[in-house]
Amino acid sequence: FSFSKMVFSSVYVAILMILHAPKCKIVNGYAFPHFYNDRTQRSALFSIKNSRSIDLLPLLENQGDISDWLDSIAAVERSAPHWLEGGNIASISPSTIAQNQLEELFPSEAAFSPHFFLNLQSQEKFDDEWRNCLFSSFEGGTLEEILTKGQSNTHPLRLQLVAVPKNSDFSLHAHAAVEMAIPLLGSLKERRIPEDFIPSDVLQRSEEQLIGAPKSTFSAKPTKDELNIIANSLAENVFFEQHSDFDIREFKQGHALVNEVGSIHQSFTGPECGCLFFGLAASIHVHFLPGHFKQTRQ
Repeated sequence: FSFSKMVFSSVYVAILMILHAPKCKIVNGYAFPHFYNDRTQRSALFSIKNSRSIDLLPLLENQGDISDWLDSIAAVERSAPHWLEGGNIASISPSTIAQNQLEELFPSEAAFSPHFFLNLQSQEKFDDEWRNCLFSSFEGGTLEEILTKGQSNTHPLRLQLVAVPKNSDFSLHAHAAVEMAIPLLGSLKERRIPEDFIPSDVLQRSEEQLIGAPKSTFSAKPTKDELNIIANSLAENVFFEQHSDFDIREFKQGHALVNEVGSIHQSFTGPECGCLFFGLAASIHVHFLPGHFKQTRQ
């Protein structure tokens, strides 16, 4: 049944694309179509985007030891972010960044060096598959901004390794920028509002917060203080009334969890395992202030 549903969704999205005949734009040698903001179409596209995956089993090593460490942590741990600069996303090695970030997170007293990948060929395979996920997950101007500026919706993007213990809940939030999170170990679950989005312009930086703007003191590699200032200022202007029920889904090892600008969700892990995921995002979650989120559905 699930396979038939996936095939139907794929055909449905393909028909929409043909009927609307969107124009393509060339970005860094690739042709990407522009899509529309129609609520039904965006919801249908989500089911396709979140089916992207990387087969990690033949690429990784030391999974048992790293899983034991993941089971031992009591709180969420994050590596230092690797901020994208300009259009360098085509030249970086995501696997090398993930490996370096794992070594940063792993306890210094560990008895072994925590290597993720079996060999250089495994790293190259991961890098290729990671880019395929990226190109399949975002379209048009959104992808162009990622590739040429290293930004999304005016916000700088970073790569970061995040370790989440069992039975963890992140708070409900809206995404000011895109996100693509791929579990390397374990699984990540989410409650998502599938058909409602915060308008992207509400989630953009103000003019004085733009990178490179006159008198702006905000950098392309923002500090935690900068990120908090921007997230708090955005939260003051975000109001939302829920019109659709939450969908609950699980993303297992290698399966990409994709969030568009304005999407609303809450990530969590269950009692069976935690999650170590590699995420492309802006590190800006817009949390709802008291009275700003009206819940009408479960």
